[in-house]
Amino acid sequence: SSGINAEYGASSETLWTLFNVMVAVTLPLQSLDVNSVYRTPIEGHENNLHCVSTAVTWLSACVYTNLVRSGLEKEPLQVVLKEGMREFLEKVSERMLKLQLEEDKELQKEIKQRDSLFILLEKMVRDSNFITYDMLENNFPFTILRNSFRAVYENKKKKQQKNENEI
Repeated sequence: SSGINAEYGASSETLWTLFNVMVAVTLPLQSLDVNSVYRTPIEGHENNLHCVSTAVTWLSACVYTNLVRSGLEKEPLQVVLKEGMREFLEKVSERMLKLQLEEDKELQKEIKQRDSLFILLEKMVRDSNFITYDMLENNFPFTILRNSFRAVYENKKKKQQKNENEI
């Protein structure tokens, strides 16, 4: 590890800044996982994807705090945190848009949990002291979030009605 740091001139603190990039790039791929479905009765995702919100929030706070303390970042901590999370949301938005615009018809059929991901991002805003709804809305218009909640909760109603009709 020290050989890598010396060779590339990077410290572990700067390498950790790539954590948000990795999560932002891979998170939209969860829309392909059928287990990423948001379950309204438990207010969470079937595969515990909702835990990513807390993990990203806390790990980002740790990473950016270390960057400020080590002197690698000169701005105040709150500024660095907000900027880092703004970049995170931009990267997630970009990847989700790329998936949306994918021309592969088979891939489009596989994208089933897009609404669940939007709900996850909204949860991230609720859980975080340094991500605001304005930051989220700059990347994902409110109508997308509203429609995602509507789709998930209407799906719940349909399932309840179906179960009642079977009884």
